[in-house]
Amino acid sequence: MKKVISFLLAVVLCFTLAAEAFAASVKPEAVSETVQTGQNIAVAMTVDESYSDVITLETRLYYNSALFTYVSYIGDNKDVTVKATPLTDTNGTYMQVTIIGATGGAAVKANEKIATLVFAAKDGVTEQTSAEFKSKIQYGKTKDGTEISASDMQTYSVTITPPAPGYQVSVPKSISAGVNGETIVPVAVHLTEVDGTHSASNTFNAYSFTVTYDTAKLRYKSIAPADAEVTELGNGVLKIAGTSHDAINGSDTAFKLTFETFTAVGAATVTVSDAKIDDKANAIDKDAPLAKAGNLTTTVTVGGYSVTLPEGFEGEGSAAAGEDYTFKVTDGKAYTVTATVDGIPVPVTKNETTYTIAAQYVTGKIVVAAEEKAMVTVKVTNNGGGTIAGLNDGMTVPEGEDVTFTVTSPLNNNPIAYTVKVGEVEIAASGVAIAEQKGRRMAYAYTYTIPGSMVKGESITVTVEQATDSVALIKTGNGWDENVTLTYTADGEEKTLTGGTIPTSATALTVTIKQNDKRNYTVQYKQNLAAEWTDFGEPEKKDGNLVYTYTGGFDKYTLSNGSFAVKIDYTEKADFAADEVVEYLKLGTDASAKTMWLVLCSGKTNGYLTCSYGENTAPMYYSEKYQAWAYLVISGDDAETVKQNVSIMNVDESTGKKTVDYSGDVNMTGGVDINDAQLIVNMYNADYTEFTGNVTMEKFLRADMDGSKVVDNADVLKIIAAVNN
Repeated sequence: MKKVISFLLAVVLCFTLAAEAFAASVKPEAVSETVQTGQNIAVAMTVDESYSDVITLETRLYYNSALFTYVSYIGDNKDVTVKATPLTDTNGTYMQVTIIGATGGAAVKANEKIATLVFAAKDGVTEQTSAEFKSKIQYGKTKDGTEISASDMQTYSVTITPPAPGYQVSVPKSISAGVNGETIVPVAVHLTEVDGTHSASNTFNAYSFTVTYDTAKLRYKSIAPADAEVTELGNGVLKIAGTSHDAINGSDTAFKLTFETFTAVGAATVTVSDAKIDDKANAIDKDAPLAKAGNLTTTVTVGGYSVTLPEGFEGEGSAAAGEDYTFKVTDGKAYTVTATVDGIPVPVTKNETTYTIAAQYVTGKIVVAAEEKAMVTVKVTNNGGGTIAGLNDGMTVPEGEDVTFTVTSPLNNNPIAYTVKVGEVEIAASGVAIAEQKGRRMAYAYTYTIPGSMVKGESITVTVEQATDSVALIKTGNGWDENVTLTYTADGEEKTLTGGTIPTSATALTVTIKQNDKRNYTVQYKQNLAAEWTDFGEPEKKDGNLVYTYTGGFDKYTLSNGSFAVKIDYTEKADFAADEVVEYLKLGTDASAKTMWLVLCSGKTNGYLTCSYGENTAPMYYSEKYQAWAYLVISGDDAETVKQNVSIMNVDESTGKKTVDYSGDVNMTGGVDINDAQLIVNMYNADYTEFTGNVTMEKFLRADMDGSKVVDNADVLKIIAAVNN
């Protein structure tokens, strides 16, 4: 009996000890008991018991998601993982923090931090508010299979305070910049109210701050305003200070720091510190206070091609090779926008709210220029009974820009057409759609575009009237210009059609296009909305014109929707054909390897030539060695196919000529050394099978040092000779 009792007591004791050993808890603790709205707070988690050989230990840190946003995890413990997104259970929102030990298990020491999580206090708190962070162990297990039981919740309380009034300084979190260019880092200064909003009296007089930057990728150039005193201490440290009797306006761009970039690519940082901002009224008896800190570090990513934008425009500071570059107007004004790439003018496409330079033109440094447009007042008279959208009496529009609007007819059994005039000139619709249908009654929406050439002067007058005994003419396609003439035949007489309607009495419609050897035309018509486009057929060639004729009649009911659409499209023919296509490099040894073809054209021009092949279009380079314009095409096609598929166009810009540099500076670093020879070796060994932002067509063209129209070792030897001499 004594042995039995002793054994039972031992068992009970073992269970008691086991319960104590694995009844730990995890505690949260913030670095501060208070946090201001908009600021971050770090919350550390510690376990109050030590464990060895932990295979898994799942903990949860609960927080008030209405007051805080999870930001990040701080730490480098390879055994700790933090789930990227918040989770929820019956206790609220939490972040899951898990220790996953390796095959040998992980050691967890008592009262040492297992993880530190950063939270941001949300804006909107207008009075002092209490908040709690809570944590618990959810589950755990050691190597020997022993489970670590769930713990009670541990709580840490913090106080959220509204922001204090005062000046705040900040910089953007990130900026993109191009190599060998410039980038601007704006420094924002704002006077804030108690609730953190910007004060209406957002001005200051005195300022001082320190700027540190990465000298490996950036070099300080200038500051705006220019009267700021800048002392360069070396090693990427700037001291900036200034005073002003006149108030300085705080803004997102109170200061603009301009840095030059090098060829080095990657991330560089610019940090503002020790900022002191004050109003002149306080100078009499106060030191300038330390400004509140917003985001104080900008990451400048250097890469791609540098972009220079004029005032009033916004976009990335660099453009990636082979990608569209898009930018926008920020001041609400209307501009005529132009752009150059490495000094050569390139097209700029105007979108609804942005502008785009197409990917095929993004091959170098981009400079955008803009000229503000005048505004034209529009006077609208509506006598037609239709509803006008997009055009209002008294509205103003930019001079020289197209103005598009719609006229929608009321529901009617019979189609209703309209006569639209700009001044005394009648214009045709560019489209029509069914706006509404009830039984046999239809309402049609006609689209009209006032061409930019008519939008000029102080004002223009637009008149809309219901047309009688006529159908609406719809003009669509890219081929409508001064070289197109429309005539119709009615009562045996041919008359010129200048407006936007066709009389129902017409028996024929003739489209006459002045022949242009540089264009291929397609002319089609459509008799109702549901119909397919129908070709006019082969034109009659007469007196240097292309003449297309339709004789199907213009009855409103035959046409279904009371309109007749004509589409004229054209594509440009090449100005020049390729004189010669030569195998420049074989880009590999297997059967599927592509070839780099040298395309040559001896066309004479005062501007420059562009060559198109597939979707790629870029300027050609003039080669003194070849006495011709040169372009490189990478293709699996043979020489003759490439020759037939290239399209070489003249660009009428006298300043755009680019020539091939045969100095030996193949890699375009500004000097000649052994690496230029090495680059040619890489080329003819097919290390590069396509053009990139760094391995460019121009570098390949520079590689043919002896002008043989082939890249080979002879070109390498010419560079080595130059280096040795």
